[in-house]
Amino acid sequence: EQDYYKILGVGRRATTTEIRNAFIEKSKKLHPDKNQNDPKKHDKFVKLNQAYTILSNSTTRDEYDIQDFEGKHHNYEDQYES
Repeated sequence: EQDYYKILGVGRRATTTEIRNAFIEKSKKLHPDKNQNDPKKHDKFVKLNQAYTILSNSTTRDEYDIQDFEGKHHNYEDQYES
């Protein structure tokens, strides 16, 4: 599973402006036009776009945060089952 906050290099409390600025900076480095012969950077650019699409919208960001919290909480409980 992808951590969209890590992909963008921002904290969970990042503002929309901070998310946008991080996206712009990283997209300049990973843009396919600048890395035509590097498929790994293309894949990173795709993931960067996915992260930005989710985290730049308050509704989808809230849904992502809830799913992420529930997943971590569920995994924590699984560790203590007999």
